[in-house]
Amino acid sequence: MNKERVAGKKGSADFFKDSGLPNPEEFMKVRFVSIIRDVLVERGLGPDEAVETLEISESELAVLQEGRCADFSLDCLLLLLEKLGLYIEFVPHEIPAGATPKGFRISTSF
Repeated sequence: MNKERVAGKKGSADFFKDSGLPNPEEFMKVRFVSIIRDVLVERGLGPDEAVETLEISESELAVLQEGRCADFSLDCLLLLLEKLGLYIEFVPHEIPAGATPKGFRISTSF
């Protein structure tokens, strides 16, 4: 491996703070809730099946179905995605020449 040093800014160990977005954690939570809702619909899971699969209460499912992400931590949403057999993968992409890097995006494979 080439040991050439690359100039850069050291991160603070807080990805969300370093991203420069106004509230990136909320962006991710909203997106994860949306993915969970889409998967439940795509798989045709009714309320009873969804509650059993996600191992949550009926009231928590109702909150998810309403799209209210504030009631869930990011860790909790990641766990719910895992219970659906999904995982999150962060993939860095090269910024095209002349483009200004801004934020991040979350895409799905389905």
